[in-house]
Amino acid sequence: MKTISSTLLFLLLTATTYGSVSNDSLMKVLKLELSKKSIYDRQKNIEINKLKSSLAACSPSDHKEQYILCTSLYNEYFNFQYDSAYVYTRRLLSISNRMHDMPRQYDSKIKLGLILISSGMFKETFDCLNDVNSKLLTDDSKLLYYELKYRVYKALSEYNSDTFYSRYDAAESVKYLDTAITLAKPNSFEHLIDIAQLPANHAGLPGPKYKYYEYLLYKRNLTPHQVAMVATGLSSYYYGENKLKLLLIAAINDVRTSTKETLAIFRLGKELDKKGDIVNAYTFLQEAMNNAQFYGSRLHKVEIASVLPYVAAKKLLVTEKEKNQMVIYLFSAFIISVIIVHIPINLTPFRQF
Repeated sequence: MKTISSTLLFLLLTATTYGSVSNDSLMKVLKLELSKKSIYDRQKNIEINKLKSSLAACSPSDHKEQYILCTSLYNEYFNFQYDSAYVYTRRLLSISNRMHDMPRQYDSKIKLGLILISSGMFKETFDCLNDVNSKLLTDDSKLLYYELKYRVYKALSEYNSDTFYSRYDAAESVKYLDTAITLAKPNSFEHLIDIAQLPANHAGLPGPKYKYYEYLLYKRNLTPHQVAMVATGLSSYYYGENKLKLLLIAAINDVRTSTKETLAIFRLGKELDKKGDIVNAYTFLQEAMNNAQFYGSRLHKVEIASVLPYVAAKKLLVTEKEKNQMVIYLFSAFIISVIIVHIPINLTPFRQF
């Protein structure tokens, strides 16, 4: 098992090998990586503690260095733990206020909005956006600003039960995504993944956008976190085994990067449930709930809770059925053994006439 897993882990270092690895093998890799989750989390906490030590040693008057270190801590916590990411955005706001630096204040507001929307806090996210003067933003902050507007309107369109407002929110999300695309550096990761998220009927770029995801996944040298993002996005264009493969790849890379704010393993669990693999479906849905609780995502907890109890009930039925089958098997084996014991075996040679 160790030899097989080591080989698979080596193969998965490059995107070009994904297609050559079976889903059963990827499943083994994911389970192996989940068993090492605490190791990955420990490694992340070591990096976080190094940054905290540097921040503690920083001169109280060196606001610029404090801002840089708090930004690094925010980035480390962004997909890892909501509460801590929130703490460091508040510190960024405090530092930028002391610096009387409006662009940094606005950038901190955007960072705050990005974690608020991850936790499903729509009103608070809009409050952050309304406090920002986009004309004073740096190019990088302006891109994040419009990507955040896209995310919040897209999330609203998906969770809004009112058809009229859902359509309005969807149209607004595309409008802001268009703006983000014009601001992103051409052919950069941000530029291509933003294009990939456009709807198929987009007037400026008609047709399916999965080719942008495929180009990123198979032709570009991505970080593990970027691989997870792209594989998750691309999975929405596929069905069956191909969809499972992409979600397995995404989930593996999420575990390796200690990404807790993720939908990949949740979608993987749902897909396995559809396939009838109830035991693995339950395992991964439970892991998705653990991630959501660890991160502090109220939105994802509600979403997962709408599915998990039903899969848990089906798993219980499967387990009970297996127990009953085992009882029947043991009882049958016992009866057969009793019959065999009581059958007289005559070894006396036939009489010779």
